[in-house]
Amino acid sequence: MLNPGINDHLGHQEGDELLKDAAQLLQTSIQRRHIVIRAGGDEFMVVMPRCSDVQCSLLIKTMEAFMEQSRCVQSKPPLFIELGAAVLMEVPNDSFAQLMDRADQRMQQVKQKNRPEHQRQLKEWLERRLGRSISLHDDRL
Repeated sequence: MLNPGINDHLGHQEGDELLKDAAQLLQTSIQRRHIVIRAGGDEFMVVMPRCSDVQCSLLIKTMEAFMEQSRCVQSKPPLFIELGAAVLMEVPNDSFAQLMDRADQRMQQVKQKNRPEHQRQLKEWLERRLGRSISLHDDRL
């Protein structure tokens, strides 16, 4: 979600608002029987009981459309949610731990692929908001 860039340049209150926006967007884009859980930091899980891989793919497209629409609001920071999905029993002798690992690996792949473009968009938005040039490089790492 690139929340650290928001926290560092606009403060944690703005970062918290972005997290609330993400949760609301996820909640709005899913069906009633699905559950949104904040796993920690800026990571969320969506638990979708009895959801097929086809239904899961459709739901991801719906969530991506909601995110794209949310980025049209110029007064709010651009919201990026990287989605990685896995379906229980897609491999023999599947377990919940394996399911979580697959979903996380897939999310990390999407995150790595999208990071440069998302950082560029966030940097542009922050520079317009702040009226000055900024760096998203984190020297603390």
